Amino acid sequence: MAREISLFNTYHQKENRVTNYIGLMLKLLYEEDAIAFRKALNILLNDSWVEVGPVFRQQTHIASSVPDLTIEQKRFTVRFEIKLSDWFTRPQISAHINGMPDVVEDDISVLVLLSPEEIKPEERFTEEAEQAAKRGIQVISTTFQKLLESIQRNPASSTGSLNSLISEFEDFLNEEGLIPKWQRILDVVNSGRLFHEIENYNVYCCPDTPGAYSHERAKYLGAYKDKMVALVAEIEGVVIVSLDKKQKLSTSVKHSLPSITPATIAQLEQRALEFVSANSERRAELQHYDLQVFILAPVESTEFHKDSPGGMFGSKRYFRDIPKEVTNAKELATFLYGKGWSEWDLIAS
Repeated sequence: MAREISLFNTYHQKENRVTNYIGLMLKLLYEEDAIAFRKALNILLNDSWVEVGPVFRQQTHIASSVPDLTIEQKRFTVRFEIKLSDWFTRPQISAHINGMPDVVEDDISVLVLLSPEEIKPEERFTEEAEQAAKRGIQVISTTFQKLLESIQRNPASSTGSLNSLISEFEDFLNEEGLIPKWQRILDVVNSGRLFHEIENYNVYCCPDTPGAYSHERAKYLGAYKDKMVALVAEIEGVVIVSLDKKQKLSTSVKHSLPSITPATIAQLEQRALEFVSANSERRAELQHYDLQVFILAPVESTEFHKDSPGGMFGSKRYFRDIPKEVTNAKELATFLYGKGWSEWDLIAS
């Protein structure tokens, strides 16, 4: 059942919520500035020329007549299939194309495949793309990052009511793992006596509370001890473990890698449950607060030194903008080895 885009949506499924917020941002941009919306849409559609709103012309030759004034609006249709990972299927794409309106004269009809990473529709869905082209329909792929940038580039996004929502929208996309910002962040935790949990069990635990223990989404976790980050690992997922009213352990996945499968998500929850169940100290903590359990891939040793006086202040520190050439924990460990924290702004790019 079709619904109007609304700030007060009642969707529970993640994909539906993401879709609603994207539609809401585009709708607000249009209401703020129709020209800015047109520019954003054309950037998103790979520089297609979509006219938004009526066009006013004088003395236009139409067949055998010349009206003094003409006000007309070109028809365009842009439909989105939104996926949180690369789960596009041939039957679904074919059905969408079949439902697209035929292009008449200079109409524009575009099916947009929106996901975290671009795909090549002409290669993945060759037959469907060819059939679409015969009817004048474009099938294009774009990303959440490009969507965000198309909105951010507009002057309307830096003034007015929309401005305050842009950073929140970016944070939302980042937290949901839909833009690559989080994939270039190292979250260094002051592990202290918990260092052995990271080293031996590939797990880091902390309270699921606001403030000091609130963590931004990050791709990597670093374990700090004795004035250096000695271990780094990729974060496979963050699982919230809590006690229900019957004092039974329950779990929910806060974050996981975008490419992860439902079966692997169940494994993350199982690993978190097994760790907390076997740890009496951790289970006792659940009487006071829920736990965030960071499930880690195999750890890699490194030596990334805090080269300023004193120890680490606070429970965490973020190192952002890890070079794009670094793609896994082993490469990160090698990149960091022997460097000092004071060098970060120089070595990161």
